[in-house]
Amino acid sequence: MNHRISKLMVVVVVLVISSSTTLFAANSTGPYIGELRAQEIALAHAGVSFSDATAFRVRLERDDHQMVYEVKFSNGDTRYEYKLDATNGGLDEYEFEVRDISRRSSKSNPGTPLIGMDKALDVVLGQVPGVVRESIRIKGDRDDGRPTYEGEFYHDGYEYEFKVDAVTGRILSWEGDSVRPLWR
Repeated sequence: MNHRISKLMVVVVVLVISSSTTLFAANSTGPYIGELRAQEIALAHAGVSFSDATAFRVRLERDDHQMVYEVKFSNGDTRYEYKLDATNGGLDEYEFEVRDISRRSSKSNPGTPLIGMDKALDVVLGQVPGVVRESIRIKGDRDDGRPTYEGEFYHDGYEYEFKVDAVTGRILSWEGDSVRPLWR
């Protein structure tokens, strides 16, 4: 009888071990951080809570000879897109854009005062700590008849591009790309 119980216990232990190994393998992403962690990193960077985000899409893909998680989501009228290094969660690229900006941004009216380039620079400086005003290239432009300030700058290993509404001071689009060499 003891021999039968021992055999039964061995069979149960083997089944438990094999089923947990299968479960682990199904949830494992190998050397990668996983979709859930990629989602958490992108949301934290954007300052958006999970409950406020909509239209989520997370996908593992190859980009410039590197595996990345592409994370896309929306919050209100803003659409976000991130590319994160799949092995360590490092920020590779990100951008956000305000959708349907025509309802909230002023079309060109001759009497509408503009915020001015200095105020637009202040808005941009508030987005990336440590950036100095002199490193930002900015110019006045028009986008679909709407006055804007557009520009770019490099800081801490990233190239940033932006567009600011020249009437309201609202950021209409923002992009940050890692300027790492392709052969890393």
